[in-house]
Amino acid sequence: MKNILLIILTMLCACTFAQPRINGTDIHTKLIKSSPVVSNFVGWAYDSYKQRWSGYYNAIINEYNNNSKTPKRLSASTLAKKTIFEGISNIADIQTKKYFFENKTYYLFLVKEWLCYYDYPELQIGYHFKNFTYVYATTDDEYNKIHTISDSINRIAIYKLGCYPYLEAFFPSYKNIDFMLMDYFHSGEDKIGDMIKEYQNQQKEKLRYGLYFSDCSFLYYKKEDSNSSIRFSRFNSEDCNFEYEYYEIPIIEWNKLIIK
Repeated sequence: MKNILLIILTMLCACTFAQPRINGTDIHTKLIKSSPVVSNFVGWAYDSYKQRWSGYYNAIINEYNNNSKTPKRLSASTLAKKTIFEGISNIADIQTKKYFFENKTYYLFLVKEWLCYYDYPELQIGYHFKNFTYVYATTDDEYNKIHTISDSINRIAIYKLGCYPYLEAFFPSYKNIDFMLMDYFHSGEDKIGDMIKEYQNQQKEKLRYGLYFSDCSFLYYKKEDSNSSIRFSRFNSEDCNFEYEYYEIPIIEWNKLIIK
């Protein structure tokens, strides 16, 4: 009898350990559509010391250098250094993507920037510069506002997810966009939508309570006076009125970012 029970227990254990490990749901994100990559835009900023507007391709730098009419183009290495050490804004290019995950649609703005770092920062030894892609997510309701272009300032609420490729000096950063999306969407909750709603509610009460939500911001944009171009803000702008700085992009290029 003992031998029979031992055989049965052995068989049960074997069956238990032989069972495959199966996840409850498929947690992979699905890319629906991507826009073309857009890089044809100029940053304009007012040099208050020289009282002149200055234009630079793909960067906002308030340093007038005989460039109030014709923008100047700086090297990627120069833009990277100015971004890290002087706090200027540079955008190499922009792309939008549409993802579907767990019955929800998310739109992403992929903003590529030139950045730099040192292997030994304190000694400034081992200089490297490369481009990193910052990813900003928004809901379909917010993204659909991009179809509305007017002379007044429009805005889309966005949430900064992080950047890729992974580099320990930049946090949070990921190996690629899939790792980033899984980090935010794996719970199955509408985390991005909830964050954006909370941020929008805080904006309404901001003057009263002084609230600030660092990972959320607005992408501001408006039609330029001649109706031939669009002016838009830095992607990390907390507020914007286009009085002293903005990016300017031909409207035909802006329209390439619209995913239908």
